[in-house]
Amino acid sequence: MMINYIKGIYIHIPFCHSICHYCDFPRVYYNEEQADKYLDSLEYEINSTIIDKSEIETIYIGGGTPSALNYNQLERLLKFIESLNLDKIVEYSIELNPESCDENKIKLLAKYVNRVSLGVQSFDEGIIYEIGRKHNKEEVVNCVQNLRKYGINNISIDLMYGFNIQSLDILKNDLKIIKELSIKHVSVYSLIIEKGSVFYNNKYEISNIEYEQNLLINDYLINELGFIHYEVSNYAVDGYQSMHNMMYWHNDRYYGFGLGAGGFIKDYRYYNTKSITNYINNQFNQVKEYYQCKEDYLIDQIFTSFRIFSGIDLNVFNKNYNINFIEYFNEAIVNNYDKICIEDNKLFFTKKGEDYLNEVIIDFIDIVERMKEK
Repeated sequence: MMINYIKGIYIHIPFCHSICHYCDFPRVYYNEEQADKYLDSLEYEINSTIIDKSEIETIYIGGGTPSALNYNQLERLLKFIESLNLDKIVEYSIELNPESCDENKIKLLAKYVNRVSLGVQSFDEGIIYEIGRKHNKEEVVNCVQNLRKYGINNISIDLMYGFNIQSLDILKNDLKIIKELSIKHVSVYSLIIEKGSVFYNNKYEISNIEYEQNLLINDYLINELGFIHYEVSNYAVDGYQSMHNMMYWHNDRYYGFGLGAGGFIKDYRYYNTKSITNYINNQFNQVKEYYQCKEDYLIDQIFTSFRIFSGIDLNVFNKNYNINFIEYFNEAIVNNYDKICIEDNKLFFTKKGEDYLNEVIIDFIDIVERMKEK
């Protein structure tokens, strides 16, 4: 079985000025002194790692809210990453919140990054208040304009649906604004009530028209804006697909640094502590989960690769796992004849397959589990 090269680096910045009501990611309220200590530990963690730089093509700084850092802290982070001398980087992304990223920060970012993911979720004031965010439409528009002013044209926007006060008209208006802003990439997320979130504690109820909301978004982005639905949650104009996220879905190896960050190297995945106190004391408490056999890798590959709607390359399965995919999974292919199709040794999902993706995955996983028992 081929062991993939390490393709990317994820860096987690956990600080936020406000906590979104749906969020359960590792995050803490911004404190300047604590953020300085965090960057000390982040640099220590990275410097303590022997990084194989030979094939790293992507960097992704996520959160939390990386733009919650003040100007000097943000500059320190970017200069430190630059000092790693990663000379094969093609895509360098950072997550921003519109209200915490002024023109000076954007001017700084433009010296380093070439892609930005904006945490918007909605342009509607009622929704924004409902979910505990602090921006407004004007701040998003200004942010997009400033990003382009300084040469960052690869801009993604996060859009969410499933809120119980979110009518189809509100959603249509959000989509129209995305069109007006000429955004080339949209990540679409349905509301999930995660344990530990404000919504979970308040027993928040998801919209009863969630399915209709999803259909509206899918139809508008594909038919009105000409986007490709290239992954379960992601749509893009061709050429603007996220390289870093595709790395995850192809099950490639990557480093993860920071609070609660995870990585995938050699024959194991690892996860850092979610305790900010432990982290800033350099107690990363890394948990490692090792793969025991070929089937473990194959199951993982199915869980990740089956998120790709733009076509799954079966040659990867055949090469990495020394199998003939069509023969190995013949039973699952036959059982899901109306949900998938195979052309030029690529697997595609029909519309029905997209709607029943979890059921399709279970059928394929079941075969691997049976092979594992032999």
